[in-house]
Amino acid sequence: MPKWTWPRVLELDLPIGWVVSIEENRAEAIPAGDHGAVHISVFWRSKGSAPRIGEAAEFVRDFAQLLKVTTEPEAERTRAGPRVSRLLNGRSKDGASTWDIEAQMWPDRAFVCTYVREAIEGALQGQVHEMWASIVPLDASPSKAN
Repeated sequence: MPKWTWPRVLELDLPIGWVVSIEENRAEAIPAGDHGAVHISVFWRSKGSAPRIGEAAEFVRDFAQLLKVTTEPEAERTRAGPRVSRLLNGRSKDGASTWDIEAQMWPDRAFVCTYVREAIEGALQGQVHEMWASIVPLDASPSKAN
């Protein structure tokens, strides 16, 4: 997959054919064929504060509640850098949408990633999870070029 860069925020592997737009602290990626959407939101944290145990799961629960999605997140774990928690196949209360939500807690920022699709259609789910796993934060200093 080709690399995509959100300057001073992150770099990730983007599947071919996906189109990305950025609005303030949120990026939206839409696959070819317009089936579903991925959103990545960035939340800045106090520099140098280590993510605490349970923080990623709290982000996932809060987003699920905000989106009115049912299902509890999986147990929090670490993954080569961030603390991560993920909710898979959460259903909207009306049953029309299925959501995956992941929170990645890094020392200076948190990324909350969501993927929404209609009902149980999940052909792109593997690509989405690969995209999330490839996220690498970039230097946020405006004085350095990324």
